Amino acid sequence: MGHIEKTEHYIQYYETDQMGYCHHSNYIRFFEEARSKFFDGIGLPYAKVEKDGVLSPVVEAGLEYKMPCRYSDTVVIEAELKPSAMNRVDVY
Repeated sequence: MGHIEKTEHYIQYYETDQMGYCHHSNYIRFFEEARSKFFDGIGLPYAKVEKDGVLSPVVEAGLEYKMPCRYSDTVVIEAELKPSAMNRVDVY
Protein backbone atom coordinates (compact mmCIF):
# COMPACT_ATOMS: atom_id res chain seq x y z
CA MET A 1 0.00 0.00 0.00
CA GLY A 2 1.29 3.46 -0.88
CA HIS A 3 0.84 6.87 0.65
CA ILE A 4 -2.75 7.63 1.71
CA GLU A 5 -3.79 11.25 2.18
CA LYS A 6 -6.96 11.93 4.15
CA THR A 7 -8.92 15.09 3.44
CA GLU A 8 -11.77 16.26 5.65
CA HIS A 9 -14.54 18.28 4.06
CA TYR A 10 -17.32 20.03 6.00
CA ILE A 11 -20.57 20.00 4.01
CA GLN A 12 -21.63 23.60 3.48
CA TYR A 13 -25.26 24.71 3.24
CA TYR A 14 -24.77 25.84 -0.37
CA GLU A 15 -23.68 22.28 -1.30
CA THR A 16 -27.05 20.84 -0.32
CA ASP A 17 -30.39 20.51 -2.06
CA GLN A 18 -33.80 21.51 -0.74
CA MET A 19 -33.98 18.33 1.35
CA GLY A 20 -30.68 19.13 3.11
CA TYR A 21 -28.68 16.44 1.32
CA CYS A 22 -25.36 17.14 -0.36
CA HIS A 23 -26.07 17.46 -4.09
CA HIS A 24 -24.56 14.57 -6.05
CA SER A 25 -22.52 16.89 -8.30
CA ASN A 26 -20.37 17.96 -5.36
CA TYR A 27 -18.77 14.58 -4.72
CA ILE A 28 -16.52 14.92 -7.79
CA ARG A 29 -15.37 18.29 -6.43
CA PHE A 30 -14.49 16.60 -3.14
CA PHE A 31 -12.44 14.04 -5.07
CA GLU A 32 -10.52 16.82 -6.79
CA GLU A 33 -9.91 18.52 -3.44
CA ALA A 34 -8.46 15.24 -2.10
CA ARG A 35 -6.39 14.63 -5.24
CA SER A 36 -4.81 18.06 -4.97
CA LYS A 37 -4.05 17.57 -1.27
CA PHE A 38 -2.61 14.14 -2.03
CA PHE A 39 -0.08 15.55 -4.49
CA ASP A 40 0.80 18.36 -2.05
CA GLY A 41 1.39 15.67 0.58
CA ILE A 42 3.93 13.81 -1.57
CA GLY A 43 5.78 17.00 -2.47
CA LEU A 44 4.32 17.50 -5.95
CA PRO A 45 1.96 20.48 -5.71
CA TYR A 46 -0.05 21.10 -8.90
CA ALA A 47 1.31 24.61 -9.38
CA LYS A 48 4.91 23.36 -9.47
CA VAL A 49 4.15 20.31 -11.59
CA GLU A 50 2.22 22.35 -14.17
CA LYS A 51 4.93 25.01 -14.20
CA ASP A 52 7.35 22.21 -15.09
CA GLY A 53 5.10 21.35 -18.05
CA VAL A 54 3.38 18.25 -16.67
CA LEU A 55 -0.41 18.19 -16.90
CA SER A 56 -2.62 15.68 -15.09
CA PRO A 57 -6.11 15.66 -16.59
CA VAL A 58 -8.79 13.48 -15.06
CA VAL A 59 -9.78 10.99 -17.74
CA GLU A 60 -12.12 8.86 -15.66
CA ALA A 61 -14.03 9.27 -12.42
CA GLY A 62 -16.66 7.15 -10.77
CA LEU A 63 -18.37 6.61 -7.49
CA GLU A 64 -20.98 4.49 -5.78
CA TYR A 65 -23.30 6.28 -3.39
CA LYS A 66 -23.46 4.39 -0.11
CA MET A 67 -25.16 6.93 2.11
CA PRO A 68 -26.02 10.60 1.70
CA CYS A 69 -24.11 13.46 3.27
CA ARG A 70 -26.12 16.22 4.87
CA TYR A 71 -25.50 19.83 5.75
CA SER A 72 -22.90 20.16 8.56
CA ASP A 73 -21.55 16.61 8.13
CA THR A 74 -17.81 16.20 7.90
CA VAL A 75 -16.71 13.65 5.33
CA VAL A 76 -13.28 12.10 4.99
CA ILE A 77 -11.93 11.46 1.49
CA GLU A 78 -8.93 9.14 1.21
CA ALA A 79 -6.64 9.35 -1.81
CA GLU A 80 -4.03 6.71 -2.58
CA LEU A 81 -1.64 6.31 -5.49
CA LYS A 82 -1.68 2.85 -7.05
CA PRO A 83 0.51 1.34 -9.79
CA SER A 84 -0.94 1.68 -13.26
CA ALA A 85 -0.12 1.53 -16.94
CA MET A 86 2.82 3.47 -18.34
CA ASN A 87 2.30 7.24 -18.68
CA ARG A 88 -0.66 7.13 -16.34
CA VAL A 89 -1.22 7.74 -12.65
CA ASP A 90 -4.23 6.33 -10.84
CA VAL A 91 -5.38 7.94 -7.61
CA TYR A 92 -8.00 5.97 -5.69
